[in-house]
Amino acid sequence: MPSSGSTTSILREVQEGKRFRCVEYAIVINGCLNSLAIPSRVLGLKTADVETRESGAGYVVAEAFDRDRGLGILTETRTFRKAERFFGWIAKYLYHFDARLDLGMPPQSPGSVMLLPVAVPEPTVFQRRYPITDMAYKRSVTAFYAEPR
Repeated sequence: MPSSGSTTSILREVQEGKRFRCVEYAIVINGCLNSLAIPSRVLGLKTADVETRESGAGYVVAEAFDRDRGLGILTETRTFRKAERFFGWIAKYLYHFDARLDLGMPPQSPGSVMLLPVAVPEPTVFQRRYPITDMAYKRSVTAFYAEPR
């Protein structure tokens, strides 16, 4: 865990030799993209069994908006030799997506929005013990992926 959630403090601690989780790498990538005027956000990816799995129910990436194509592009922090291996690994996390409404903050914080599959109950807990609160649930891809201003 970093001493602070800011991009600069995470980078400073990396220079000191500290290692971090996917969420901290996503925060840094998001900060770098935003500093280049590329709209992006930190995006939480969650498994279908997000409520009952004890660990490994989520993964965090940065997602950039490509104005030319009008879509989000995931920026991944892991290195995979083959695309098939990456897609096989990440597939289990592509069930629930969540993001802060304040785009500079990590997901699963107050003021977040979650995209759910149609007819799937709204999850209320993450990994059996962390309540999911102050979440706006959406089932529309269009609502979740509105063009950034």
